[in-house]
Amino acid sequence: MATDQASLMALEGLMTEFFGLGTSNSRKHDIETILGNFGQQRGAWKQCLYYLAHTQNSYVSMYCLTTLENIINKQWVGLMPEERTEIRSTLYRFVLENHKVAPYYIRNKLVKLVVDIARLSWPHFYPDFFTNVLSLSRSPDTVVLCIVFLQTISEELACPREELSYSRRTELRRLLSQQVPTMLTLLSGLLEGVVEKHKNAVTATPPPSPTHSHSHSPSRSGLSSSPIQTGSLLSNMFHSLESGPTVRMGWVLPPLDPESETIASLALNCLTHLFSWIPLSSLITPHLLNTIFLFASLGADPQHNRHHNGLVEKNCVSGESLGVLAMGAINEIMSKNCVPHDFEDFLLQMFRNTFQLLQRLVREEPNTTSRLQLLDPSYIDKFSEFLRLFVSVHLRRFENNSQFPVLEFLALLFRYTFRQHCVEAYFNCLDVWSIFLDHLSAKAQGSQERAGITRYTDALISLARGILHKIQLRHNQAELEELDHEIREEILENNNAYYGELGDGEDVSEWHSFFTKNLELVAKIAELLPDEIFSLVYEPWNDATKIYLSLQSNMVEQDGRRRLNISAEHECPRLHCLLRDLSSLLQAIGRLSTLFLGEELPKRSTTAVQVIDKLVQMANYSTGLKLFEVQTAVEVLHSDFVEVHAQVLSSLRAWVHWLSQLYGQQFVQVFPGGTQTHQHQDTCHTINKQMLVAATSILNIGAPPLIVNCGVQLLLSLSVMVRSPVALEMNQVQSLYVQAPSISSDLKVRGLILRALVNFLLLPWPSFVVDHKLDTRKHHLTNFINSFTSDIRKLDVQRLADDKSMQESLAPKLCDTLSIIQYQHTSVCEEILALMVVVMQVLRVQLGAVRVEATIQTFLDVFTTRHHLQLAITTDNPAAVRVVDKFLKLLELIVSEPGQSFKRFIPNTITLCMDHIYPIVSDHSSPEVKSPLFELLRCLLEHNWKYFFKPSIHISLGAGNWDSIENEAQFIQIMQAFGQSFMQPDITIFKHNLEAMESLNSKYKLYHKGVFRNSLLVHFITVLLQVLVHRSQDLLQEEITITVYNMAAVDFSTYFGAFVPHFLQNMDGLDADQRTALKANFKTDTDLPTFTQNVQRFINDLRYYRTCNASLPPGTVKL
Repeated sequence: MATDQASLMALEGLMTEFFGLGTSNSRKHDIETILGNFGQQRGAWKQCLYYLAHTQNSYVSMYCLTTLENIINKQWVGLMPEERTEIRSTLYRFVLENHKVAPYYIRNKLVKLVVDIARLSWPHFYPDFFTNVLSLSRSPDTVVLCIVFLQTISEELACPREELSYSRRTELRRLLSQQVPTMLTLLSGLLEGVVEKHKNAVTATPPPSPTHSHSHSPSRSGLSSSPIQTGSLLSNMFHSLESGPTVRMGWVLPPLDPESETIASLALNCLTHLFSWIPLSSLITPHLLNTIFLFASLGADPQHNRHHNGLVEKNCVSGESLGVLAMGAINEIMSKNCVPHDFEDFLLQMFRNTFQLLQRLVREEPNTTSRLQLLDPSYIDKFSEFLRLFVSVHLRRFENNSQFPVLEFLALLFRYTFRQHCVEAYFNCLDVWSIFLDHLSAKAQGSQERAGITRYTDALISLARGILHKIQLRHNQAELEELDHEIREEILENNNAYYGELGDGEDVSEWHSFFTKNLELVAKIAELLPDEIFSLVYEPWNDATKIYLSLQSNMVEQDGRRRLNISAEHECPRLHCLLRDLSSLLQAIGRLSTLFLGEELPKRSTTAVQVIDKLVQMANYSTGLKLFEVQTAVEVLHSDFVEVHAQVLSSLRAWVHWLSQLYGQQFVQVFPGGTQTHQHQDTCHTINKQMLVAATSILNIGAPPLIVNCGVQLLLSLSVMVRSPVALEMNQVQSLYVQAPSISSDLKVRGLILRALVNFLLLPWPSFVVDHKLDTRKHHLTNFINSFTSDIRKLDVQRLADDKSMQESLAPKLCDTLSIIQYQHTSVCEEILALMVVVMQVLRVQLGAVRVEATIQTFLDVFTTRHHLQLAITTDNPAAVRVVDKFLKLLELIVSEPGQSFKRFIPNTITLCMDHIYPIVSDHSSPEVKSPLFELLRCLLEHNWKYFFKPSIHISLGAGNWDSIENEAQFIQIMQAFGQSFMQPDITIFKHNLEAMESLNSKYKLYHKGVFRNSLLVHFITVLLQVLVHRSQDLLQEEITITVYNMAAVDFSTYFGAFVPHFLQNMDGLDADQRTALKANFKTDTDLPTFTQNVQRFINDLRYYRTCNASLPPGTVKL
């Protein structure tokens, strides 16, 4: 005893030292080693139990419990029966004696250890486990402990996390399912007991009439003008459902005492977990459900939230209210998609209860805008999650049910959406509407269902109007002004989005994110009701545009500059709101341009022309007056003018797609003799000229970068999508060819302008154009390129190679000499290789095999001499690695070429990959090189299969059998590289190579080829099964199992009869009987689903046996 007490004091000293602030990391490592060695000792459990009973140090208690947990999970089989009994009884007794005084994490850990023992022993060696747990509910002192046990049982036994045999898992699930009715009855009784305890304090407060007036709805949300109305049917639906003489949905519980709140919280948590795995059946009774809804109603009661005293155990619910927990339980039921037919009436009752809560949520409170303001945000999130699950999973079941008034439900959802006071909560509601719109869009695909959409017309128009009000300052200024609205002025070189469109990550402001989320939903509604929604947007835009175009009358000349003569205190904010709303509506006009495309183009072309004319008028007006230079009384107006101008150009860019379709071939008329005319040629040319003028006129007037960027993007879009001959006829465009090299100090802007100018000359014109002027355009293009490359073409290559500063300054522009790469300047090499990748993508056929060979050979000479590859890969030089990456991409393009002229590169490519690159990276992580290397090998095999295997015509003529192979050594070398990658931890490369092999098998029957079947198949299956056993790539378990199936399918009889016994014979950690059992239990089904289940069972049982054997003490005799 004295020895145990001394060791306990030493352990407490170590734990205190370990967590002390002054302890060094090296000392902590030493202590960890000491503690780890102690836990591995035979009989350590005895000392842990002693320490647990005699210490007051929580660190020591947790250490002892963790050590015991490891013993139970990994050494239980190796303990004697009396030792197991002592551990089990001691832990259970300890938790009974200390559950009220021990910290919650100690109590919960003790409970888990007892349940872990039950997972291994119940009912065979622990028959009274469940009886003991249920008996705890009979005493008020242990009822909380009972619920903790029940939840832990649900967590640990329904889906065991530790290694167990498949049969034991199945047995546990079956045994636990038998106990579910008892568990549900007990939990329901506990919740009823809480209600019964407080029934004398309950006051009956029936809910308001569903037709209760909402005259005080805020006009900013458009609620008062909503055509969605509630009626008597809604009143009938939202009646109070009685679940007993004392429980009605209309009653509200007062704040509970801490003990009752703890019991209710734990019970609801436990029910939530049970609902996550038990099937929907009669076990979930209406009585239980109505009790849960009674607690869910607490979250909808602002008074309950105000009086929530927070004294409930923090360990139970993390401070969440009962309403949140109850809604979580309800959502677990809602998430189940598989609903028995006889359960649908039960679900309908459940929806009635929930929508009664929804009605209470949207009810107004005195002296506040909305009841939602007073509620717990977590409760709002849970309720929104319920609505999302209902619409996505169950709406289709009840949409046409006469007892479910869907329009009245949408009316409540509408009010719930626009009374949210948190942006994230509002976004959650928009997600619900988006799911509903997807449902309607799917229905609208069939003409017979189109009539079913019309019933929602008024609801959808109300929704669109509410959203449009939400994004306009004149309706929603208070909320919008709180959002960050910083304007982005940068531009991405390959950016295909118009200004204001939602970007990625942190590229957009809060306001743009908010705006785009709303606008995309409006666009979704417009797909169903295009004319109605476009009118909703066009009318306020047209009104705002008229005011914008009349601002010149309020400007005066002062000191040679224009000044806006609006300075009144109330006028400036009004103008600010107008300009911001105009900017928003411009973006909406651009987004809705897709409604005018395709089949809708002819019948809506008149409206489209009107919109474009007005946009062009706004662009010319803004440019002519240089509104971005106008002096204003407040700085924010200057930013507003800039943004409106930019949005005008961006909106025009969005309509370029419509213009390109108007230029389309479907409007071309062919007359006898081959003459072609275009029905809308004059209109197209006029609009194109107008857009070109709008895009080019802002380039040389000192406009802000944001406006210039938008103008250049418009110019580039016109050059790519319209391709009209009128561009080269315009003076504004012709002058750009002269000014291009120095037109902008921004390199990205200049690059986009150059691309647009080259596109005008290079891309083909429409077929109806009579004279394509190819010779003139070719001559002009040559002169244009020479004009800005002449300095580079005159460079002395030798001087450039010696002059480092010249290399740095000209590296991005070098394009005419490959010999520079021999001088090892990585930045120059990288630029050259980037250029060559593009050249090979576009012009490899035109260059011909001879020139391509000379180019590739230059690179090969550099990479295969003087250890350049090894230096580039092994040294910490990211630029050098990028050079290798680009060179491998270059080779990938060459080996992917289908023509025979490029096949001569295959041997050298394989040599480079397998003899020079792979040996360097095989034992290193090097993902930057390995990924492109294996992609190159995949392309080489996929596009050059005949290099290894003779085509079928040779086989048919008797030139060889179907297993004949050429270049066998190289093929095996590549396959071994793929196999080696499966033994390494990089999951990205593992997945890539697994998919590559599956693709090759699908196309060419890789696994059936003789060389693979005879030399490689067994090794691949062995490696993949070992990966499953060791769980090194658990995220790819399904993909690996499918690959094993396809490999086994080559010869199932050999797989089951020879491979599996051989694999088990060579697997360490198993005895002969276990190998025999595993082989006998591995069923020989050959369909994929069953085979997959059998492999999972086989791997699971194999791991379990290895774990059990590892827990046995040395020298154990196994009979």
